Amino acid sequence: MISPRDAVLAAAATYGGGKPDFSGYGGAVNVFLSQIGDTLAVSTEGTHSEFGWVLDFDGWPAAAKEQVAHPTLPPVHRGFRDATLSVIDGVRQAVKGKKWCAIGHSLGGSVALDMSALLADEGNAPEAIFLFAPARVFLDAPDALAGVPIVGWRCGGDIVPMVPSWDWRPILMHFPGPNSETAHGIQNFLDFIK
Repeated sequence: MISPRDAVLAAAATYGGGKPDFSGYGGAVNVFLSQIGDTLAVSTEGTHSEFGWVLDFDGWPAAAKEQVAHPTLPPVHRGFRDATLSVIDGVRQAVKGKKWCAIGHSLGGSVALDMSALLADEGNAPEAIFLFAPARVFLDAPDALAGVPIVGWRCGGDIVPMVPSWDWRPILMHFPGPNSETAHGIQNFLDFIK
């Protein structure tokens, strides 16, 4: 399995302006693939455009079965499901038959979690999921992710991992940091995770 340091570096690299391997929802969702040892890292960029803000705030829950043929998944944040569906076909093909990890910061972390649940439900679970300041995605824990390590972080007073106010969220390791809007930035995680 890749290390948390490898994961945060992969998440930060999504903001480097490179060409994504998959893009969806008007460019609001960008997925980057990289090989780390024998594991394919599937890293999803956080909010970086006005379309991303639309996805962030489209928080009405929708049952997964209304959107895709996965009736075993719990209700999900609509914006994140839309974002995930815009790139899932490409990711599905990229990870087929491979050992892979899902990684993401902010919107990217939320999409990484949803993507992981969808693919795990199809029988292709990631080796691990690394989340940096993701918003909450599911109303309940997805059974499909039982046994998959979910490693997440929240910095200082960052509000994003605390919304929406739904019951289930992955356990996030909290570390001291700024109690301002800067608490959400990827640089905090780069500085902290050694």
